[in-house]
Amino acid sequence: MPKRVIIRDSDLEEAEPVVEPVDEVVEEVSEEAAAEAERGAEAELEKATADAEAAYELVMGKVEEIKIRE
Repeated sequence: MPKRVIIRDSDLEEAEPVVEPVDEVVEEVSEEAAAEAERGAEAELEKATADAEAAYELVMGKVEEIKIRE
C-alpha cells in the first residue's frame, strides 16, 4: 500500500512561489491560412445566425398558437 503524503498548511505558507521565464512563441501565419480561418469563422457566424433566427421563429410561432387558443 502506498504511503500517504500529508501537506500541512504551514508548509504551503512557508513555500515561496517559483516564477520561471517562458519564451513567447511567435507564430507566423500565411495570408492564405488567415483568410481560410476568417472564412471558417464567417461560416460559423452565418450558421449560428441562421440557427438563432430559426429558434426565434419557432418561439414566436408558439406564442401565436397560445394567443389563438386564449
